[in-house]
Amino acid sequence: MPRFSRRNILHQATVALGLTAGLSGCGTIFYPERRGQPRGRIDWTVVGMDSIGILFFLLPGVIAFAVDYANGTMFLPAAMPPDSAAVPGGETELRSVSLGTVQPSPADVERAIYRERNLTVSLNDRSIRRQPLASIDEFWPQYRRAQRS
Repeated sequence: MPRFSRRNILHQATVALGLTAGLSGCGTIFYPERRGQPRGRIDWTVVGMDSIGILFFLLPGVIAFAVDYANGTMFLPAAMPPDSAAVPGGETELRSVSLGTVQPSPADVERAIYRERNLTVSLNDRSIRRQPLASIDEFWPQYRRAQRS
């Protein structure tokens, strides 16, 4: 007959929790929207969490790495700015880029984004809001207002 003690229940709960976390992968749990994305820069937070899984539970930790790698959740999204660009408050530090014209066309802006960030974007999408700014310092306040409306 099985014996139920606090130690036995705690041990079983710890093993079950470790197996569950390890077999699913930390990146898959915390960033499900990243599933299926292409390989890119590594998200060291996910790697660190998976490494802790290896430290405590060897096999589930290795499986967590494999799951996160296979799902693509171990990698940062392509449009995510580098950590060095982050400023307090979660906003990204912006820098002004001269386009050489007073009234740049959407194509001019798309080319500048590709040249500066190596990102292909389309500004012809109807869901995109365009608004002229007097200075780059107006961007974050305008962005927050647009998010609320």
